[in-house]
Amino acid sequence: MRPGPVLIVACPRCGALARHGTLASGNTFGARLWSDGMLDAPMLPLPREVGRCTGCGKYYWLEAAREVGSVDAFADALRGARDEYSAVPWVEDVDEAGYYRALQEGLGSNRKKERLLRMRAWWRRNDAFREEGKAAPAGGAELPEACRLNLEALAGLLDGKKVDDRLLRAEVLRELGQFGAARAILASVRSPKHAGVARQLLALCEARDAGVRELRLEG
Repeated sequence: MRPGPVLIVACPRCGALARHGTLASGNTFGARLWSDGMLDAPMLPLPREVGRCTGCGKYYWLEAAREVGSVDAFADALRGARDEYSAVPWVEDVDEAGYYRALQEGLGSNRKKERLLRMRAWWRRNDAFREEGKAAPAGGAELPEACRLNLEALAGLLDGKKVDDRLLRAEVLRELGQFGAARAILASVRSPKHAGVARQLLALCEARDAGVRELRLEG
């Protein structure tokens, strides 16, 4: 993994500056695949698409923010130098509740953006249960209302014609506790490329397991 430059951007709403890192290159060595579609790759972290402004407190798409400068943080660290933007705060990370807030503030202005925000909120919810030894996540009727409503909305955004989306929709339904509906979708997956994932999700449905689970990467 090789970090790229640190970008200095201005909030589209109030102009307050923030910094966020970029990635020049990465790889999937040591990656772990999860049933909710998240690929946890230590050497290829997820890009940051949304930030919360430390000035006005609103959420915004980083791609919509005006870039005012950039810093080669790695080179500065080697030189022991401080850059001209050293006092600029880092873009705040967004948690599950933050993604819901971003949706309320209108950032899901089209189907693609709404889907991304709802996916990220789902993954943030499941992050608490990914490590070995963590308590099993609640599913079905035991889901918090905000999470349940998010999953129900996400299910309607997934394209039934695409195999990847059908698998994700089946996983959403499984985590909602709708095992029969999830099984029906999974049974329709005929693609050899996706057969391993479908088989593992079917086994979770048969066990009436509604929690996020790590999947085996099958060659």
